[in-house]
Amino acid sequence: MSVQELKAKRYVPALISTKVEWAVLRLDGEDTQRFLQGQTTNDLSGVVEQSGVMNARIDRSGKIQSIFYTLRTSDCWYLVIDKSFADSLQNEL
Repeated sequence: MSVQELKAKRYVPALISTKVEWAVLRLDGEDTQRFLQGQTTNDLSGVVEQSGVMNARIDRSGKIQSIFYTLRTSDCWYLVIDKSFADSLQNEL
């Protein structure tokens, strides 16, 4: 078994859980990408339509507040997040 296979067996189950309930936040508007770019940790300039990236929002001290998927469509952005953190993220944004 390769090192990559061992790492996958160890870490992937922690990242993928069937017990998570997901919430979807929709953001749209002319400045949405610029706004998200300033609020999140990943560069969104390279995200093309119908794709996305893992992302996070941190506080001023650099502590992670939430982790989510950022997905782009032709007319809006979606944030897919664990439902238990959705209200907090929505209020912060």
